[in-house]
Amino acid sequence: MNKFILLSFLSFLACNQKNNQSKEPETINSQNQMSMDDLQGAKWSYKIADGCINTYQFKPDSLYVFYSCEMEDTYYGKYFVKDDTLHLDEYATATDSLLSIDSPERSEKAKFKVIMVENRLKHIVRLEEVNGVWRKSNFSFPENYLYVKEK
Repeated sequence: MNKFILLSFLSFLACNQKNNQSKEPETINSQNQMSMDDLQGAKWSYKIADGCINTYQFKPDSLYVFYSCEMEDTYYGKYFVKDDTLHLDEYATATDSLLSIDSPERSEKAKFKVIMVENRLKHIVRLEEVNGVWRKSNFSFPENYLYVKEK
């Protein structure tokens, strides 16, 4: 009888420990960690207003396409994830292709740092190039500027 009670107790402890271990990583990963798998082949959007939606389309080859509804232009860049932060390196727009290489109307290059907050993408930093040096821009993103992954 004592062996039965001891075995039952040990089984209970083993099952309880296994359940606790399997729940913890899901909670952490689903909230704030980001990986290339979250992005590759996915489209993320943010509704500016009725009929105006900004979108990111992340390609499997570490390239992305960003459509800005406000600017009515498409931006192209490269992306990677490091330390749970998405790094976006924006280098050209669709409009740029219509301009000469030395045109003053060409778009500025920009870099962004983006984090995952409750399964949404949140921009935290914009960098701009000034005289060949990257520096933090004075631009600040609104708190509700959160991109949602489309299904």
